[in-house]
Amino acid sequence: MSRAWPVVPLLLLGACSGETTQPQVNLCAERVCAVSGTTCDPADGECKCGAGGALCSGQDLCDAAASTCVSPVCSAGTRWAPGQAIFREVTADWGLEALAVQGTRVAVGDFDGDGRPALFVRAGGNGVDEWDGTRRSWLLRNTGGGFEDVTESSGVRQTRVSTIAVGRPGEVVAFADVDNDGDLDVYTGMTTGVDGALAGETSELMLNDGQGHFQLGPEGSALRRVGEPDIVAGASFVDADRDGNV
Repeated sequence: MSRAWPVVPLLLLGACSGETTQPQVNLCAERVCAVSGTTCDPADGECKCGAGGALCSGQDLCDAAASTCVSPVCSAGTRWAPGQAIFREVTADWGLEALAVQGTRVAVGDFDGDGRPALFVRAGGNGVDEWDGTRRSWLLRNTGGGFEDVTESSGVRQTRVSTIAVGRPGEVVAFADVDNDGDLDVYTGMTTGVDGALAGETSELMLNDGQGHFQLGPEGSALRRVGEPDIVAGASFVDADRDGNV
């Protein structure tokens, strides 16, 4: 006679050994980081400074590049006395004379993320940049010992409509990380009413690819003011409702 093996207990054990999968909770879904420069870590929902994950207090500032929390207090410094020189002329040393840079407006921003402030210099008026002739604007990358003209190669003055080889007009500039991807984008504002081959060009939001090169922003952006008068005297970005978006 064959022997029957007790298989029922094993089947019951197998049926009871399954694990219940818990739904993942997005700890950053409604988290607003109060300290500027910090970002929410989805692993624990904490607002951290830089790749090192430093936790800053409400009174600190975040130096994200160094992953360091900095107290907003000035150091003692060196006391100034009458007759003591505190500035020196380095225009030629830093290459600005050789580049023939002339302007009435200057914006400062680290657009290529190398930790050094770059300059965006503009002359007055609404003229175009002729790359081999008259210039109206200069995007100047800081090399650490001078400035390099990257206006044309960066694409910041590329045209949307025109096909002629000139830079799109626009004397108003404002830097900000508009799409929250960690690099500085730039708004370039121009007055409407340009005639000739550049008719149809507008103010533009230029999006940074993270390497210091710019592409035209959305065609339907309200900042372009297509079909409306646009007389731009100045521009700045601010997170008015504190939702993390400028």
